[in-house]
Amino acid sequence: MAADAGVSFGVVVAAGVIMFDGMAWVIRRSACASPPVVLASGWGLARDSVNLALDGVPKGIELAEVKDYLSSSTA
Repeated sequence: MAADAGVSFGVVVAAGVIMFDGMAWVIRRSACASPPVVLASGWGLARDSVNLALDGVPKGIELAEVKDYLSSSTA
């Protein structure tokens, strides 16, 4: 989330530079820098989402312990 905010801030700074100095190449540089940052920050979320969609177990959770707990509980 911080990376997304950083990218947004970079776009605002690039727009300011273009407005005041007319340096249009700045927006191309910021546009080339943004996708790798967003991809890097979203990779873990995408990986975890696919894992959960495939009925995977999150890291740190022991499936056998959860099954034992649920089977021993009485409602």
